[in-house]
Amino acid sequence: MRKKSRLLKTIKIVVIIIIVILVSLFLTYKIFGLTKMPWLFGIIGPQTYTAHFDINGADWISETSLSCTTDRTFTCKVKAPEISKKGSLIIGWNYGANLEVATFIPGDEIILDSKKTKFYAITIPRIEVSKVITIDNLVVEFEEGLKYYKNIDLRINSLQKLYSRWPFIFKYREKLSFLTNESFQRFNDVNYDGANHWGQRYIDIKESNSDYTFIHELAHTLDFNCTKGLNRVTYKSFSFGNHKYDTIYNYGLTKLISESEEYDFIKLYNKYKNAASNKRPLKDYSYTNEREFFADAITYYYDYKYENQYYNLVNKEIKDAVEKLIKDINSGLICQTTINQKFNIK
Repeated sequence: MRKKSRLLKTIKIVVIIIIVILVSLFLTYKIFGLTKMPWLFGIIGPQTYTAHFDINGADWISETSLSCTTDRTFTCKVKAPEISKKGSLIIGWNYGANLEVATFIPGDEIILDSKKTKFYAITIPRIEVSKVITIDNLVVEFEEGLKYYKNIDLRINSLQKLYSRWPFIFKYREKLSFLTNESFQRFNDVNYDGANHWGQRYIDIKESNSDYTFIHELAHTLDFNCTKGLNRVTYKSFSFGNHKYDTIYNYGLTKLISESEEYDFIKLYNKYKNAASNKRPLKDYSYTNEREFFADAITYYYDYKYENQYYNLVNKEIKDAVEKLIKDINSGLICQTTINQKFNIK
């Protein structure tokens, strides 16, 4: 009788231990998913996770779902799809539909686990738009109420002419917005004619500017995107009106053409930045930093090459630096990381 009682007691203890283990495993799974139990990989093997992307009021997203196969950590990676919405800032993707911040921006790697696989496009309305066109991967939109001397058709003709000459400068996913002077003043520094918001991948152009402003701003886009080892970081809060969002590139870890020793732009910037104004080949603003020098060097070369404005005053060093860069781009040595997305905006 005593043996039977002892056996029952042992069985009870074993059952309690098993229950505790199972409950612990269940709670671990509910809280952390499978990522905290890599030893299960040998038992159940790799899993397939599918990320579902909700358009959430945007005009277009490049993917509605993406799948991947897990490794021993029971996680895998997919790339956050592209988003487009007329007249809006593209913030990125988050786990909730009614948020104004992004956890991932388009192109970021999303690590999937068994817990979080649904994502919502996050956009912020900004302007009313009268017309939208696409040129390669560049989305161009025109705000309602543009009234300056440069009408929309002339702007489009200028952009198409630039594209016919330099298609490589349109290969990256950006949105270029032509704004009324009033809107530009609300959104940007009034001292400039154009602004390239690299981290959020959009460009604002003031309606009263010259056509060369968008060459300058697209040169910034080329500088930023045509690079090796691009690094991005999220979770840094920025404000837009009453909205806050937290998508920005980590500039400190990004290697730009303008700051690379492979080309001569940084050398020329350092050579001329402390020279007198009458000894500088570019306007004084070009020497604000290496990035502005690069963008103005590209614009300067375009004037020289296609408009003959500097025919008798050409700076051979800048000419050679830009020509080497363009030759390397056209031969495929650099700038081969293209986002091949098409935009179906009406």
